[in-house]
Amino acid sequence: MKFVYKIFAIFISINVLFTQWSILSAPADNHKTRQIPIGIMSFGWGKNFLDTKSLDLPYISGMTAYFGWGDLETEDGKYDFSAIDTLIVLAKTKGKIINLGFYPGANAPEWLYQRGVKSFSWMRKLKEDQARSRGEFLQRKSPLPWDPIFIKYWKRFISKAAERYKDESTIGYISLTGPVIDELATGILLKDNKDWNRFVSSGYTYDKVLNSWIEIIEHFQKVMPSKRLVLAIGPTRPGDSDVSRSRDIVEYIIKRKYTNISFLCVFLNNTWFLKGGGAANIRKLLKEAKVNGFTFGYQMAQSAHRNATWVKGNAIVKSLRKSLEIGIADDPSWIEVWHDDIIDPSKRKEGIPNSKYIDDLKWAYGALLKSKR
Repeated sequence: MKFVYKIFAIFISINVLFTQWSILSAPADNHKTRQIPIGIMSFGWGKNFLDTKSLDLPYISGMTAYFGWGDLETEDGKYDFSAIDTLIVLAKTKGKIINLGFYPGANAPEWLYQRGVKSFSWMRKLKEDQARSRGEFLQRKSPLPWDPIFIKYWKRFISKAAERYKDESTIGYISLTGPVIDELATGILLKDNKDWNRFVSSGYTYDKVLNSWIEIIEHFQKVMPSKRLVLAIGPTRPGDSDVSRSRDIVEYIIKRKYTNISFLCVFLNNTWFLKGGGAANIRKLLKEAKVNGFTFGYQMAQSAHRNATWVKGNAIVKSLRKSLEIGIADDPSWIEVWHDDIIDPSKRKEGIPNSKYIDDLKWAYGALLKSKR
């Protein structure tokens, strides 16, 4: 093992301001702040679903909402959490929870690079990437995950978020992340070998990234000791069977007895999930963590609704029901499903459920709750 331990935004309406203030300033129910999410969660980019109707559905337990760091701190030291506050108010009125994920990496603010943070640029070339049906790829730029200036500013941002939300019981969990280039998980999301070689040449070492993760884990524990945290784990690289760094991180958390941390696998599907490789090794890690008293959840790799429109051969979620069955067989505490599979994207404003998957979601919700009784 390679361990080396080394107010509020101003709202347009005074009415809205008063409502949000009165709800958000209510005394925190501290015994609920480490709650373990159970059931089916919708998920997506929070700014796109501030009025989500998924929380109206009895078979949806809450929503996991992701926000880019750059959207929340557009200028150095100037924070705008109003979108998150809006979702919290909505969830409270519905009696549901909101899970928060803050994206650093390729969603880091541009001003960060003016502070001396070293960057890495590449083209995302994942088969199941955005614009996949048109054969296009996305230009990406991220801080180097071990850059000390990046780590300093990321810890400052997390501290600021903790001040605001660490005792908010409507928040189910907060994603534990930091030393990434894209997404939130422990792997390095570089598929192309040339990009990987350039990344290694930029100063990458196994221990640099591992130690950065340990530093970030300790910071989250320091500033959010009463909060449920969730760490997404993955292979070292996309399609890789190597999960050694994820294993080291999981074992570190188990050894430290940080039982307020749960784990998440973000690529549940019904095509290659059971075929071995990195998926099999991540599933093994999750089961080992469960034996040691830790909980975990699954997140769908892609939207079944959108996969149906992709060019032939690109879809990896061909059946939501089969994917859910695969996941539930592993006894997770919760499963996160893309918002478009829950609310029909063509009828989002009206909040009409996606009729293709209602029965599948109701079944999965019931199965998850039954297993946790």
